[in-house]
Amino acid sequence: MAHGSLQDKSPLVPHTGPHTCHTRATHMSHTDPHTNKNAPKNKQTRKRKRVMPYIFGNDRLEEILWRLLDDRDPLLRAYVYPIRDDRKDDAVYIGPPFHGLIAWLRNEHNGGQFHIIIRRGKCMELSGIISIGVPLAAQGHR
Repeated sequence: MAHGSLQDKSPLVPHTGPHTCHTRATHMSHTDPHTNKNAPKNKQTRKRKRVMPYIFGNDRLEEILWRLLDDRDPLLRAYVYPIRDDRKDDAVYIGPPFHGLIAWLRNEHNGGQFHIIIRRGKCMELSGIISIGVPLAAQGHR
């Protein structure tokens, strides 16, 4: 027998090389229900709760808010939702932003926390929480 020929290899020698046989007899199909590859995922994906930024107290967001309140672009639309008990209520205002919006929310809705969203068409320009103090009682009305 020549050295290195197939007859030199004994069937009793354990397999030590990389496995290259890809037959059904030795490998299960990738759709086999007993493999974990296609098993339904039981992990619960933990949805990250998005934290809304406070607009007042953030110079960049506050500057954007005041600029948008003065902008007369007809594509701009403001959505204002009161926040009560950590829940967003129905919108108290949907319409074009205007400079007196903050005073209006303070006087007509007694201040509080509001989620304000301002969009330009489909583009979100600003989204955050504004906190407005309760209006002072009018003088002379005690």
